[in-house]
Amino acid sequence: MAVDNEGRIWLGTENGVSVMDGETWHSYTTANSGLVDDHVLCIAPLPSALDTHPGIGPLWFGTEHGASYFDGQAWANYTADNSGLAGSRVLSIAIDAQGRAWFGTWGGLSVFDGQTWTSYTAGNSGLVFDTVSSVVIDRDGRIWCGTLDGISVFDGSGWRTYGLMNMALRFNTATTLAVDHRGQIWVGGDLPTGPVGAAAMFDGEEWHDYSQYFSGSRQAPVRAIIADPEGRIWFGTLLEGVIVYEGPEGQQ
Repeated sequence: MAVDNEGRIWLGTENGVSVMDGETWHSYTTANSGLVDDHVLCIAPLPSALDTHPGIGPLWFGTEHGASYFDGQAWANYTADNSGLAGSRVLSIAIDAQGRAWFGTWGGLSVFDGQTWTSYTAGNSGLVFDTVSSVVIDRDGRIWCGTLDGISVFDGSGWRTYGLMNMALRFNTATTLAVDHRGQIWVGGDLPTGPVGAAAMFDGEEWHDYSQYFSGSRQAPVRAIIADPEGRIWFGTLLEGVIVYEGPEGQQ
């Protein structure tokens, strides 16, 4: 799901993408639009500071077979075959302050500035693992990549990786990332013991583990995280519905 700058709600499904403007639904599929594939995995509207378009769009859609860009009228499609996209299965998209689109794919991390593609993999960079399941951008413009084997952070020139080998976290499978209103990084995924939930937060200096809320008798693998403006952290899980963390008392 995503909310654009006009408050429209966008839903990616296995049968295309639908948008609700408050009163009316409209759907886009490969049959009635230029969408590259009907199985939509992620949606990224352009940040409000960069959006000068009066109507729908611009938006990026990540699918099982590439990425689509929709400016409200025309579509442009990018796959691993016709562009520099590292992998056609696009799992996550984040837009930076310059309007560049960062794509987490099954084959690595790619960035597109509107003209040029650049891709980063475990073979050509400091990215820890090629399956990038989540991408977020922090307040300093660093690119955080959640992968199936740790978390890699790119500051534009160098990389840093966090994993079981070099931090206090209990897990490497970083399925989803989010940035809260304090600029803290939240990560959710699974413990190494199997489909058991895990979560942690990085405050800029150290990691804090919250996996106890998602494991034990409550085996809740984390698949989505949203931080709201009041400081609450919402976790979408695989088996236990939605779990909300309101933070330590007095710190919201």
